Amino acid sequence: MIDTQKRALRAQYARLRDGMESSLREQQSAQICANILRSDAYAEADCVLLYAASGSELDLSAVAADAWQKGKAVAYPRCLDKAGSMAFFVVHSPTDLTPGSFGLLEPHDTCPPWQGDGRALCIVPALAVDVKGHRLGYGKGYYDRFLAGFDGVTVCAAYDACLADDLPHGEYDIPVQLIMTRKGERRVDGQDPKEFLDDPEQTVINDGDFAYEQAVPILDEDYGEQTDDTWEPDEAAEQAVQSDDNLRWQRFMYKWKQIPLLGKLPFDPVLLLVLSNFVLLLLSRLIDTLLLDRGNEYLAVVLLQILIFIIPGYLFFRFRGKGYVRRMRIAPPRPDHIFLVASAAGALVTGCFLLSLLMGEVSEGQSFVLYDTFTSRHDGTMAGMLYLVLAYAILPAVCEETIYRGMLCAEFEGRGVACAVAVSSILFSMLHFNLPAMPVYLFAGVILALTMYATRSIFCTMIVHFLYNMFCLFGQSGFADFYVTQSATTLFLILMIAALLLCLAVFCGECSRLYRSYAKHNATDAYKPAEKLSGSMITRNIGLAFASPGAILSVLIYLIVCIFR
Repeated sequence: MIDTQKRALRAQYARLRDGMESSLREQQSAQICANILRSDAYAEADCVLLYAASGSELDLSAVAADAWQKGKAVAYPRCLDKAGSMAFFVVHSPTDLTPGSFGLLEPHDTCPPWQGDGRALCIVPALAVDVKGHRLGYGKGYYDRFLAGFDGVTVCAAYDACLADDLPHGEYDIPVQLIMTRKGERRVDGQDPKEFLDDPEQTVINDGDFAYEQAVPILDEDYGEQTDDTWEPDEAAEQAVQSDDNLRWQRFMYKWKQIPLLGKLPFDPVLLLVLSNFVLLLLSRLIDTLLLDRGNEYLAVVLLQILIFIIPGYLFFRFRGKGYVRRMRIAPPRPDHIFLVASAAGALVTGCFLLSLLMGEVSEGQSFVLYDTFTSRHDGTMAGMLYLVLAYAILPAVCEETIYRGMLCAEFEGRGVACAVAVSSILFSMLHFNLPAMPVYLFAGVILALTMYATRSIFCTMIVHFLYNMFCLFGQSGFADFYVTQSATTLFLILMIAALLLCLAVFCGECSRLYRSYAKHNATDAYKPAEKLSGSMITRNIGLAFASPGAILSVLIYLIVCIFR
């Protein structure tokens, strides 16, 4: 029923809008843009999410021009698939737009993705909008899916002729918060509808009446061959929509925002993945004593890491959609990465060992302990050594880097690289449940994150992490025994500090060389925000990340485990 009503209304409003004189459309577009630029929502926004007008749509180019002039980030949508998924990409000028899906102008492939912190204004297109903020869209539900997880301010800008007192809507249609017309702005929840509609100069479609004389449309006519713009697909599209795994997550986000109090908290879905890692690691402690008595200890440790990291990571990846892999820097290492990788591994070995000495975490006969739970040991056989390397060096490097560098940094880098590095490094250090050794893992997390950004390859960080794990397995005990048993500790420390400084100097030099190469070849910084963030803004973004329920619970679990260990 809703589908039939929307199809009919779509055709009506499309004909009505197309029938407006071009001079009237231009006049109302200019008035509406001026009202947007005067609004508090626009003034407070760091980023404006727009759409490229097509045909008789309301032209928002004046808003884009003003935002660029004032240094605000401007982003436009790009359709990612035919099942209703889209994402916004930062655009620096009109030349960054190119014809894309459905013949609409979309950001070029070189435009960086937008990832906001909630201080964004999204101007949503529509054929019509009613006084409660419900839109009549174009039929694919792209914006409803996007708005389900959007935390900023939503506005629908509409011609006078495209206002209605009531439009059909489904359960998952997301209403906008503001409506902008040539008369000004109206908050959906804060004004009597009569104040908004009772204007002799306004024309509102109601009960099939038209502002312009038009032939009565055929009910089965479909504007642009689109389908219903709710999340209630017809039978023909049901299979395609069900295959869109990201839809389930967007529905969850919509439901979350409806929860009293909790729905107002900042919410980062990737932190639920971190929380699952923490909870599963905590549960694994309960069976640690059982593993020590098993002959297949290596297999058990491998299976536990699959359960703790790989399965939750895969589920999160499915929720985020297939296009998410492009943000994780799945790129092979190159020959010019060798010196950077080697210097990063050297910095990890020397820096972490020195920090362990400083924190009193070095002792004679020390063994490598994974997550402060699983103690490494082997029987001296070649098979035992291979199992040890797999369970304690290779698998941890792959699992941890995929989640704590690939996914975490991809989620937070839109709020500044410093925010991404800080959040991922802090959570990575907490993952090991060792409060005295937290500076060691924090230092390691920073080096690994910087390695990923410099090389633009998560595989490089996996290699560095693997090399450090190998040192922990086969070299750290020797270093610890030498330091504890020998008397020349001062000379040993001097040599270690000199080695650390040398590795850091090479590391920084290699990072600088790679970035000069990127600039020479005009390679884009896909993770770089459109505007420079101040220190206070970065600090605020980090605080918002840790105010998310997933982060709060993760910190609580970490503190409880450290206190009662």
